[in-house]
Amino acid sequence: MQRRRILPIVVWLVAATLAVCGCKKKRIIICEPGQIVVNLACVWPDGGDVSEVDLGEGDSSVVDSAPNDVGTADAADLEPIDETSPDTSDAKAEPGKVGDPCIGDNTCETGLCLLSPGGYCSISPCNDDCPSGAACLVLGTVKACFKECTSGSDCREKDGYACKTEIARQKPPLYKTICRPTGDGKTGASCQVDSDCEGESTCLTTLKKGYCAKVNCAANSDCASDERCVRVEGIPSCMKLCGSSTECRQEDNHECVTATDIEQATVSICSMKEGTAQIGDPCEVNLDCVSKQCEILATGICNDADKSFCKTHQDCPVVDRISGVCTQTKVVGMCVSECTPFGDPCPNGDVCASSGTGYRCLKACSDGGDCRSDANFQCLVGGTDANGSFACVLADRIVGASCVSSYNCADGQICRTGFPAGYCTLACPGGSADCPFPGVCVTVGSEAICAKRCLFDTECRTDYECKSVLSSAKVCWPKAL
Repeated sequence: MQRRRILPIVVWLVAATLAVCGCKKKRIIICEPGQIVVNLACVWPDGGDVSEVDLGEGDSSVVDSAPNDVGTADAADLEPIDETSPDTSDAKAEPGKVGDPCIGDNTCETGLCLLSPGGYCSISPCNDDCPSGAACLVLGTVKACFKECTSGSDCREKDGYACKTEIARQKPPLYKTICRPTGDGKTGASCQVDSDCEGESTCLTTLKKGYCAKVNCAANSDCASDERCVRVEGIPSCMKLCGSSTECRQEDNHECVTATDIEQATVSICSMKEGTAQIGDPCEVNLDCVSKQCEILATGICNDADKSFCKTHQDCPVVDRISGVCTQTKVVGMCVSECTPFGDPCPNGDVCASSGTGYRCLKACSDGGDCRSDANFQCLVGGTDANGSFACVLADRIVGASCVSSYNCADGQICRTGFPAGYCTLACPGGSADCPFPGVCVTVGSEAICAKRCLFDTECRTDYECKSVLSSAKVCWPKAL
């Protein structure tokens, strides 16, 4: 399979320790989603083209590599660059500060040169330890220090950088303006990452297939004359004005829609129209759903025999001592809505089920045929009432799933390796409300943990049976315990 050759920028990290001049240096090799590192090169597991990785000078032997030590890949940040040598004429003789150009780690006082256009001095990982004038942000799968700015003149504009406003946190929104590579996507254009968008614009991933827009506007005057400041998922954004849908993108459910701008005027802008997806239906963003709530369950597929769904490489099983790879090619989401077990029922007879931190509506079912077939959705029993409630859930990584480590379980769960083939669970000091569906809380000695609800032995894995464990509801539990 032919793929374009790139200098990889920010997708997933592999920290390789290199021997340079008798000392150990840390080099970050960053590849496209789904690639693995072999002999210091990014390669595709299916044998596609090798992506070039510029390592500069130094010994080429890898002492240690950890392809699974990555954060969650919310949005892959791939920035193609020409194969010609980067312009390093601005690289300083003295070690560079955060955001300065560089040609190797030893040209940065921070000790790290990111493979960004012309090089980019940084610190990674970081917390609150970035130097003055720099901010620690998670962009894509990279947590690093980036140079703060107030205008494009603070950035290396000749190298293709601009002062972009990044959404550092969604709830409540927290904004930071930093120097980042820029692209040519105009307002309203589709995008995957911020560097796809021109100038100050960033990529609004809350809209399907992305939307280039300047964010954190306070008034319409902060936007161009053909834009208006409108809140999108709570984020004030400069949205493209329109007179008809022909002026908007003709895909991704975009059209000319009516909205209220930040100055309370009614305007027509290019955006997503409101979706019609019901509880349990597929979705990628909140606006796909009538409920305006899309729960993202997975963003990729593992390279294992079962093609299980995943969010990070760590979600994928290790086979023959080879770490699994999560290829970020498929978003699996389902429409949900908030509910309370008593007093706020779900529409259409759907099930109000615990998420472990609250309650949300799941699609009710009576047999496997009622559930979606685009992923491993199963009709499972849960809840604490005598007969249980049946709902469609993605069966990968749920309470009671097999595991080797906690990475194989859903967020917040641990792997009980003392159980046959492992058992995903979590503590439930507050009772079954702490257990994500289809889990219920059981007491084992002095410990309260979540276990998978069941009605019959056939619903349990090998070496497990459906029985009561000091609880009113039956659960899948090891036969030997």
